[in-house]
Amino acid sequence: MKINIDEIRQAESTLEDINEEIREARFHDDKEREEFMLKEKRETLKFLALAEKEKHATFTPGPWQIEDCTPGESTGLRFEVGTKDSVIARTTDGWKEAHANARLIAAAPEMYEILQEVERVCLKTPEIGEKLREVLAKVDGGEA
Repeated sequence: MKINIDEIRQAESTLEDINEEIREARFHDDKEREEFMLKEKRETLKFLALAEKEKHATFTPGPWQIEDCTPGESTGLRFEVGTKDSVIARTTDGWKEAHANARLIAAAPEMYEILQEVERVCLKTPEIGEKLREVLAKVDGGEA
């Protein structure tokens, strides 16, 4: 099942509404409404957990390492980035560029994790949060 970023945002918004409904039901001592909303909350949380799991399954988990794989003497003209079991990328742009690109690519999983944390903090600053969500959506395969 492919989940896009808009569905996740909608579910998060729905969760806020559900929590408000639960508070109201408790205030009015409406047990039937409270039970119904608690069931809705569980379903929404299941969806969000599935979305989080799917999001993290879209790329090879880190950490990623860099290896100089230049044929013959090591001149630093070609680098591989990957895990011990697979190659993620190869760079061949000349020594400085190839090594810098390899470092950037290798840091991608860690940067992604940090950006997810920053996104949660930026919810209070809508313009920054929105720009960050656009970048994360690109990584997650959604529309930017």
